[in-house]
Amino acid sequence: MTDTEIRVTDQTSGEYVRTYERTVNSLAVNMQAVVPMRAGILNWLTLYAQHLGDETITLPDGSTTKKYILTRRPMPSDLEGVENYAEDTGNTNTTSASVISKSFYLDEKLLEDLQLNGTVRFRTTVAVKSSGTTDIAYIDSVKFSLYKIDSSGTSTQLGSTRIVTVDIQNNTTTYVEKSVVGLIELSGATLESAQKLYATIDIWGHTAGSTDTFDVKLSYDAGTSKTYVEIAVEE
Repeated sequence: MTDTEIRVTDQTSGEYVRTYERTVNSLAVNMQAVVPMRAGILNWLTLYAQHLGDETITLPDGSTTKKYILTRRPMPSDLEGVENYAEDTGNTNTTSASVISKSFYLDEKLLEDLQLNGTVRFRTTVAVKSSGTTDIAYIDSVKFSLYKIDSSGTSTQLGSTRIVTVDIQNNTTTYVEKSVVGLIELSGATLESAQKLYATIDIWGHTAGSTDTFDVKLSYDAGTSKTYVEIAVEE
């Protein structure tokens, strides 16, 4: 069963009139549906970055599993086996380097193709601390990317990478935490029902000297909106 669609705007009511031609058992069946006009404002789909605890999801290739997900409903805060953040240590001084890269995958199977248009809004929560008080530790930038992956394991980027330059610094051994927002523009991107959406966040940083190392943290605590993606979706 396949669908094609023609959509026009009724000049009197200002509503969309959609005509679907659906192929059922090799026969073409035409259907019409009236959709209220939204004045050009698309619906927003909010997907929270979370960890599945002891559970996993399977990617379209049928064998690869992931625990890091994008979900419309945050996980319960008392979830067994849950992980609330990713943390890593860097020792690069003077030159910025990638310290953390984390990908989160949509946990739902699409029933039909989804059209993604307009703005994608990322929000993430990051933190940095130093191993001592001699050298200042920095987060220099946060990179946001959006992809889709198919049954062969091939990833295709949606839109352009957004790198947000920041100046988050700390020369103490206690984390300094900040939120970072990034925007990506999409134009006519299609997410097919057999594909899976995923978002990748990279954190770049350095330390100002060679005495201390530094730690960087990316937070996605269960039950919170510390890291999420908002996508404009055309129904």
